[in-house]
Amino acid sequence: MQKITLEAGASAGGIEAPPSWRKRHGEALRLSNVVLFGQDEDLRFLWIENHPQGLTADEVKDISYIAAVIDTFLVMNGLGFVHIQVGVPVEYSANSVKDVFEMAKTKPITIGTTPPGGSDEWVMRKVFEFYKTTYNDIRSKGGKVILVSYSDLTTQYRDRNMDVFFVNLAVPGAAIQEASLARKMKILPMDDDLIKFLESHGLSRGSIPKGSYKDVVNNDKDIPTIAMANTIVANAKTPADVVYQFTKVLLSDLNGVRKVHPAFKDFDPKDAVKLANVPLHPGAEKAYKEAGLLK
Repeated sequence: MQKITLEAGASAGGIEAPPSWRKRHGEALRLSNVVLFGQDEDLRFLWIENHPQGLTADEVKDISYIAAVIDTFLVMNGLGFVHIQVGVPVEYSANSVKDVFEMAKTKPITIGTTPPGGSDEWVMRKVFEFYKTTYNDIRSKGGKVILVSYSDLTTQYRDRNMDVFFVNLAVPGAAIQEASLARKMKILPMDDDLIKFLESHGLSRGSIPKGSYKDVVNNDKDIPTIAMANTIVANAKTPADVVYQFTKVLLSDLNGVRKVHPAFKDFDPKDAVKLANVPLHPGAEKAYKEAGLLK
């Protein structure tokens, strides 16, 4: 059987197939471990967040996970959402995302997210754009923009080297859980005008449900933010029989899929077959027809 390669979210971040699931199904498909997109030229499956619409050509070139969407076909949609979460220490004077950027006009701030090439940093740049601020503006006032892994962001926040923790994770996100356990946190709401701006770039209005985090002090209520859907796609040239076998495995273990992450708990395979204008891969289509999900 043909070997394929999967990409998932960064370790300690949003979506990563658990070892138990890989052990149970990996042998049948001979799946390799998670690798970063772009390290080789093999045709592969790509587990990505639903790419924002309305991007310019330069933006597409700048983001590997979005560039990978070009010439791809849908395999499975409906796998829950990831949410932008902007955490700060309880004592921090800002009470909204807007407040952070008002502070940044006159005071040094320290803000961190994951490195360029992923959705976290792309959305953070869009937020900077909305508030007419740049990374250089922050640095020119003695502040810091930290671009490191989720685990390193947690360490920076815990050790008080960073105050604004900006991540795009399925809720609950491990990085937020660990950071807020070490240093009590509040998650800042987005104002409606910022949400509308991000919606214009293809993102979706969402909220962090109350009670998602025990160590986030203001999570006794829903917190308004922006969200993206989780989606599995395949390169258009990936053989139909490979996609068929892969999709068939997922459909054969729906409870296993739902246990990958709490964001997947309500996954309904009926939602898996459509994603805006992205065509369904012929191999996936065959699997869905066999399962009675398509005519």
